[in-house]
Amino acid sequence: MMERKSGISFGDGIPAEMLRSQYGSVSAVPAEAAELAFRLVLPRVWSRVSDLPMAPLASDAFSLAAAFKRDENTNVQILITPLPFEVNLVDWLEFQAYLHGFKLAAVLSGETSCGQTVHAAASAADGSELRLMVVGNGPKVVLLVGTMPAGAPSLDRETLGAAAASFEFLTSCRQITRERIGSYLDRESLFQLQFPGSWSYQAMDRLRPEKAGVDFRLTGEAKIFAYLRVEADTRVSLDDTGLEQLFQLSIDEIEEAGVSISQIHPVPEGAGVGKRERWLGECTWGGIAAQVALLFRRTPHGWLSAILLCPEKSLNPMVWMRAKRAYEIAAATLSVVPQGE
Repeated sequence: MMERKSGISFGDGIPAEMLRSQYGSVSAVPAEAAELAFRLVLPRVWSRVSDLPMAPLASDAFSLAAAFKRDENTNVQILITPLPFEVNLVDWLEFQAYLHGFKLAAVLSGETSCGQTVHAAASAADGSELRLMVVGNGPKVVLLVGTMPAGAPSLDRETLGAAAASFEFLTSCRQITRERIGSYLDRESLFQLQFPGSWSYQAMDRLRPEKAGVDFRLTGEAKIFAYLRVEADTRVSLDDTGLEQLFQLSIDEIEEAGVSISQIHPVPEGAGVGKRERWLGECTWGGIAAQVALLFRRTPHGWLSAILLCPEKSLNPMVWMRAKRAYEIAAATLSVVPQGE
């Protein structure tokens, strides 16, 4: 269940009697992706068409699964595109907005039976209002685009919201992530986490019994595109002084590896973390502008930490999205191994 957000319509403003008498469920089976068959709710007077231009997302990357319209200016299109790598779908939608020139006004992300689902309101370059919905099913993403003229009656906005809110696949999602999510378990150092399966990994040599970890790498073309190190560390105390020491040790290790950090700052307390437990910064890595992220987690047995290095978003948006998502997954799943497992 997703909470509603101001600025995004979900069709709640349609009178119940009107919804019962004038709206109905329509379904479609995409020609080249039968597993993505879906249904949604639309006014009964709308018609299904096959010749709508895919504005504002005219691109060979998308295929048109179905289109419905009241008229040329008020319509709903369902687009499909392959996405075989795990990314945060909010980041993906923001990248589409950048590529295709529409402006996001409000975005809401939540979990449904198909995993992450994103709802948004936006405006196109020509001033049209857009109602967007993004959901994945295995290595493919479905993007619903509802379009209406600026200043159209509020009922049109509610209609597009109802279409987006009612969208559902006819069969259960076969996979709620874009790629397989792997699990890493280190029994000696008592930590575990999950990671996208396209990343390779190698356990660190245990040069010191009080520290152990694993390196994850996103590679291609004989080079490392992004790097994530996760460690369990008992060298410092489990108080704020120990946290300060661990932070400095991590910075020293990063700089010893040839990374030059230009600035780094803590993520505000309350943003899902405690004080000074997450840091974000900018650096130079391998001669390119890059980002660095640090995570520290206190456990009864010691500290768990994660270090991410990846190119700046503007240099390689897809690598940045994949790296950020790997870090998010690590941050959400990094924990000690329960005793007895």
